[in-house]
Amino acid sequence: MTEGADSRGTGDEQVEAVVCGAGTAGLSAAAMLSRAGIRVRVLERAAQVGFSWRRRYDTLRLNTLGWMSTQPGLHVGRRYSHFPHRDEWIRYLERYADHHRLQVRFETEVSRIDRGDPGWRVETSEGPLRAPHVVLATGYDHAPFIP
Repeated sequence: MTEGADSRGTGDEQVEAVVCGAGTAGLSAAAMLSRAGIRVRVLERAAQVGFSWRRRYDTLRLNTLGWMSTQPGLHVGRRYSHFPHRDEWIRYLERYADHHRLQVRFETEVSRIDRGDPGWRVETSEGPLRAPHVVLATGYDHAPFIP
């Protein structure tokens, strides 16, 4: 059987885990799964990591100290402000993905996730994936709410 092929002959790509979202939570989850030896596919509907951060106003800052916002496996370091601003945080997320060698499939939308046999079937704009584990890290504020 070739890598990525489904043993049932469905043509669905098989991975060990799918992480939906390449923001802070998704990258952290993917990094720690990878560290545990699990093959992870990260799916991101935008063209870059941390897309929600990129759409915010340019003077936005974290409301926590940078060293308190460090993600697992890569310290923020002293190169950023005490309260990192938007662009510093985006650079950190890019560095984080590079540091952990995360394979992110950009411009890939997830349209549906169904319970499969075994695990999950994830319908994407690039074709279906099958995985025993799926992490949804799509955030809750990617679409602004304007009353």
